[in-house]
Amino acid sequence: MIIFMKPLPWILFAFCLVYAFITLRSLSNVIPFHPDEFYFIDHAYSLDILQRAAINHTIVTDRHALVQPRLGEYIWALALRMQGHADVPAYLREVGFKADDEKSGSYWQWQERTAKYFNDPKLHVSISDRQRAQPIIEARKMATIFAVSILGIAFLIGLAIHGWAVGFIIFWILLSNKLFQNSVLRAMGDGPLMFFMLTHFLLSLLYITTAIRRKTLRFIILVSLAMTSGLAVSVKLNGLLSVVYFIILWIILKKNKLILLTILASSFFIFVAFHPVLWEAPIEFFLAMISYRMQLIQTQQSLFFEQALLSIGVRAEAVIKNVFYPGILYGNFPAGKYGLPVSLDAPFYLIGFAALVMYAVDYIKTAKLRKNMLPMIALLCWSFILIIGTAINLPFDWDRYYLPVVIGVSVVQSFGIVVIIPLSLRAIQRVHARLQNKKNT
Repeated sequence: MIIFMKPLPWILFAFCLVYAFITLRSLSNVIPFHPDEFYFIDHAYSLDILQRAAINHTIVTDRHALVQPRLGEYIWALALRMQGHADVPAYLREVGFKADDEKSGSYWQWQERTAKYFNDPKLHVSISDRQRAQPIIEARKMATIFAVSILGIAFLIGLAIHGWAVGFIIFWILLSNKLFQNSVLRAMGDGPLMFFMLTHFLLSLLYITTAIRRKTLRFIILVSLAMTSGLAVSVKLNGLLSVVYFIILWIILKKNKLILLTILASSFFIFVAFHPVLWEAPIEFFLAMISYRMQLIQTQQSLFFEQALLSIGVRAEAVIKNVFYPGILYGNFPAGKYGLPVSLDAPFYLIGFAALVMYAVDYIKTAKLRKNMLPMIALLCWSFILIIGTAINLPFDWDRYYLPVVIGVSVVQSFGIVVIIPLSLRAIQRVHARLQNKKNT
């Protein structure tokens, strides 16, 4: 098991977590506000509705309640409660965040003024405007915890896949990635979504790589898999990628299909439990939620036509351009970073991907899975679904929508780096030995 590792790497890991928390907490205070942060905090009162299970409330029965999952809103409401604001709606009214002027348009003008302040500190913003934004600043404290937790889970994933070196590489390249910082440190759904998706992937690695003889422990991991996939979907519908991954992995490993169906049913139950609007007709209203979400995206694409990605080919091109091309926006190893003369994002990814494919081909040829092959097969499956699934459903050329792709690519790149380093060293040794032989002769 991954817990049985020498103390030194764990000490370094603890130091890295502390350093990451200090770094990310300071960054969270200066990252510009995002319009969606206003949306999530504005709807934080949804947690009160969930507690009351008030089906007849407008937010539960109208079409708006079926457009987007609610767990992200619950999380930020909980973050405000943990900081002493027991009545979140009253607190938002008190600071003027949720004010009576919303319908008049001045509410949106305030959001625009406040966002501009963080994009250009030279612009003047009144004290009252800053006070109204205080709930977002407070919610970002919880966002920092999610960000550090994601890094910790990413380290454990690397450890389970190929040892502590992969874990540390994943940790540091994500920590230094600007898109990661700008997405998970904001009070939106991206941080919680990736937290639950990565936790789900880690649990799947533990399940398939650990010889679990105790039925109780096996049951706990299976329940946790159901919970994390259900929670991921409850934050954003993109969490369905975790469900797709687990179905495919389960089929590849030829596991018990009844257990798979039980996990899927449990995940759906968890999703429904967080959405009172679904309680009356869960399956029907869930399908309606997907339909309404697609309609909303189409409406937004007509409004933001210049940023819209209207075909799969255009979306794939956008992903390649922004994640792999020289001069990339969201890469880990662009030219100039770390003193690199050229971008190494594509080479590192291709090396890691090729190594994973070799494990898969070996499995296909031998029709037999070795224990050390299991995490490689799981990583290939997970990263492929995460990257391809996100690319196919990418509606806009907006930065945070690329986050799942960047994380999936980062894990494969880390594996590729660990693969190429010893190969490079051996190649250098062989060249050096040949040169020495020529000198001697």
